[in-house]
Amino acid sequence: MTVPTTDLAPDADADRDGLVNLLEFALGSKPGDGGSRGKVRLRRAVSGTFFIQYLRRSAESSISYTPERLANGGAGPWVALAGTTSAPTVAPEPAPPGFEWVEQPLPSGASGFARLKVELVRP
Repeated sequence: MTVPTTDLAPDADADRDGLVNLLEFALGSKPGDGGSRGKVRLRRAVSGTFFIQYLRRSAESSISYTPERLANGGAGPWVALAGTTSAPTVAPEPAPPGFEWVEQPLPSGASGFARLKVELVRP
């Protein structure tokens, strides 16, 4: 089977599942399988703190992962979360080869939305 060149681009959606190829590659899903999904989750610790938790490629310098939040019920710009990512105390499932689980805390006491921004880093 020949795949059209346009379906191989990072911003193409080869399997028509709503996730572009770059996201599928970065998050460990399969670009040719519409049922395969990337791994991004929200976790709540016993302390009540929420974390955005995601699977990322452990040795891929051409992709940047930026957890972001939108505060005030969606009335402001998306802002990168302060702080750094770390390995979770308990991973939701084993990471496949070449991937690692990481998480970053969301600000306490704030309502809003969270997302993971994934970008291709060009030299």
